[in-house]
This record gives sequence, structure tokens and C-alpha cells, in this order.
Amino acid sequence: MTIGWVTLDVGQQALIYKLTGEARVETGPKRLFLFWEKYVPLSVYAADQRSYLMIKHKNGKIAHKPGPCVMFKNPLEHLQIERKQAISLDANEVLVVYRMDEKTNEVTRYLKQGPTLYVPDANEWLHEFSWHGTDPENKTKKVPGLLKFTKLKVIPEQFYYNVCLSWCSGTTNNCFVVVSSVCL
Repeated sequence: MTIGWVTLDVGQQALIYKLTGEARVETGPKRLFLFWEKYVPLSVYAADQRSYLMIKHKNGKIAHKPGPCVMFKNPLEHLQIERKQAISLDANEVLVVYRMDEKTNEVTRYLKQGPTLYVPDANEWLHEFSWHGTDPENKTKKVPGLLKFTKLKVIPEQFYYNVCLSWCSGTTNNCFVVVSSVCL
């Protein structure tokens, strides 16, 4: 507990606790005289144009606040505040987004097409694609679930195909991969 003067600068916030357990938020610039009160400065979180803040409240609610924004973490209301990057989509990319209706708990699916900077709502999540990929140790084999991604390309940049050839001297087939580039 403190007795004396405390200064809050511009852009600062603090919680002031009384002996009775009550608390109030004070915003600077301000000079406060504390008499048997506890002074706790609040942490500040900022998001720019390419990010957002994910706020987890003590009542279980989750909120997403798109940037640019600034928020103070109040321990009486918030469990956690986290800065996350928005998803940048090019013109040839699509996201598959699922949204749950809070009233009916019904899930709907929609496509978010680029070019855009996408910030998901708190009740949305992205589909993660899991595709076969080429085994790094053996280029002729495909491994299930090796490629994982959320951005789906709708215009091919390049494509791969296997060509199998038979050797005249034996009965085994040998395969090799041909890469063709597509110029757009």
C-alpha cells in the first residue's frame, strides 16, 4: 500500500486498488495522490494495419480487434491479449473459412478470395488442407499428409507429373519427375 503522489504519463493506464478490495482504472496524463492504495500499471498491446488483437476475457468470451488499435490488459477483465498477423491473400489464393452461428450453433462454410488482408472473426476458423507430397528421400514416392496449408492456389504456378519408362533390359519400371513451369 502506498501513500504519496504517483504520475501517469500520456498513453498509460493503471489499476488503483483500495483497502476494501475495490479497484478503479485511471488513464493518464494524471497526477494521483494515493492514500493506502495499491498502484498497478497496465500492460499495453498494439496492432498495426497488418495484424489484430485476440482478447480472451475472464467470462470465456473471445474477441478479435483488427488493427490499427491499442488495448490495455486489465487483469480484472482479461485473461490474455495476443497480437496475431492478419492473413494476406494474393489474387490467385482462396481461404476456406468455417463460421459457427452463436445462436443456433450451426456451422457454415464460405470462400474468402484474394486479393485481401483477412482478419478472422472470433467464431471463425480456417480449413487446413492435408495433401500427398513427394517423399524427400525417394522422389518417386508420394507420402500422405506431407503437404499442409490453408491458402489454396486457384491458378497453377507449376505442376508436376510422373513419367514411367520401361527399360529394354529388364522388367522393372523406373519413374522420374518432370517439372513444367507455367508462365502467366
